[in-house]
Amino acid sequence: METTAPLRGTLPLTVVTAESPQIARTFVRETLTKFAIGADTIALAELVVSELVTNVYRYAPGPALIDVDYRDSRISVAVSDTWLNLGE
Repeated sequence: METTAPLRGTLPLTVVTAESPQIARTFVRETLTKFAIGADTIALAELVVSELVTNVYRYAPGPALIDVDYRDSRISVAVSDTWLNLGE
């Protein structure tokens, strides 16, 4: 099993607006391009982050944080927000 240091990108969104999904897609595309990831994989990651940030915009007040990690041939895209009421 390969264990290399992760390549990482982080984008804080202090205010989440209707434009935030596009900002997130651009961030993910630029970050994964730097990591030499293929176009098809980048397109899927852009879709995922766009959906997650749209949910933050619609349902969670406050800031959000986008993390993109690439380690051992795996990509992780995570969006954190400040909403505490899970399942609502």
